Amino acid sequence: MASHEMGLACMEVPPNTSPFKIMREWIDEAKHCGMLKPVFNIATATKTGEVLNRTITYAEITEEEDFFFVTDVRSTKSKHIAENPIASVCLLLYYLKDGITISRQVRFFGPVGQLPTDQTSAYFDNIPEFMKVKFHIVQQGKILDWETHKNKFDALVKQCEKGLQLKMPSTVIAYRLTPVEMDFYNGRDHFIADRIIFKSCGNGKWCHRRIGP
Repeated sequence: MASHEMGLACMEVPPNTSPFKIMREWIDEAKHCGMLKPVFNIATATKTGEVLNRTITYAEITEEEDFFFVTDVRSTKSKHIAENPIASVCLLLYYLKDGITISRQVRFFGPVGQLPTDQTSAYFDNIPEFMKVKFHIVQQGKILDWETHKNKFDALVKQCEKGLQLKMPSTVIAYRLTPVEMDFYNGRDHFIADRIIFKSCGNGKWCHRRIGP
């Protein structure tokens, strides 16, 4: 189909479908089509409503239908969550499939809670090595001197090359966001996008409805 043709980009949602299942399928398709990794943007706010958002480099969607992410306890997002334990996340998937431009977005929000230390440590053990190094040498948002920063990095990398296994610093914290609403936007080329909202109905069940994109 030529890219200038128009239509409706319909989403088919079977009954009793989990929105997390759809999100995983979308991510898998995007990766299969060449997208390197999903990028999540997370927004947090102070109790007075001052909002900041940022992309997060490592997050996980669990089989228990939660969203995990790890950060520094001294970070702005941690301070916001301590004041106002609700966050909103946006996932953008933009790629080519069989010559067609696919534009998909998943937005969700809900309460955020801290993971126990042992679960956070197990989570930390599975993150990429460069992230482990970062947590040992960087305090997010703090002014630093580049040469000092570089020296700390080089020294730690050398120790890792000699076999040092990096343990989780006490400043690492992980959170679980449990969505109460998930918003799916499905677009392609010049088609009019489709949009479906899922809302938690309790007991692990989800209700959904189609709304205007």
